Amino acid sequence: MRLIRVCGLAAVVVATFMAIAEVGSAMAVTELEKVVWCLKREQMCPANQDFPAGTELFAAATSEEFLSNIGNVSCSSSEILMTNTGLLVHGNVTALAFGECKLGETKCAVTAEHLEYLFKGELKSDNSKYEIKVTEKGTNGAPQATVECGAFVHCTYAANEVSIEAKLAFTPERLSILQEFIVSKGAVCAKNMTWHATYNVECREEVAAEIKKCWEKMES
Repeated sequence: MRLIRVCGLAAVVVATFMAIAEVGSAMAVTELEKVVWCLKREQMCPANQDFPAGTELFAAATSEEFLSNIGNVSCSSSEILMTNTGLLVHGNVTALAFGECKLGETKCAVTAEHLEYLFKGELKSDNSKYEIKVTEKGTNGAPQATVECGAFVHCTYAANEVSIEAKLAFTPERLSILQEFIVSKGAVCAKNMTWHATYNVECREEVAAEIKKCWEKMES
């Protein structure tokens, strides 16, 4: 199988068809579509430029909202840290933080629960967009977020899977989230909450030394 690497946050093994001629018949074989990390922002990912296992990716939110019928919680900042575990785009979401959140004029705290999560990159069914699927890791539990606003709002929301659309070949590259969560705990809570966010991938420089600063950026 031939690996074709395309530029951007990830790359894909493009589906190709090979006609296998036989006496009186023919059949087509489709290659698996796989997404890989690439260090370079070029049309084709050069050889030996795949991210090694253990590479950390840092993304910071440019907009962040939790939408519901009882009010919207807006956060002025949010950060995601992911660690890749191999050639393909898969690994662990090791950190997810939200800062300066409000429901109207009321201050809120939004906390990600059950970290770490698993993630895996896939080509979407339309064969033109990429997504990163985030799911439960081991027995940690499904991805959850607890929202606390003032003295009365204390709600926990969960989703079995979070879909992140990856905008490739952009500078900066973007991760977009529009995911519905269902309430799993709490009294004064909306039944459904939608996480709407856009992140720019900031820690993905061509210099390996810059990539290693991901965690320091997350902590600062």
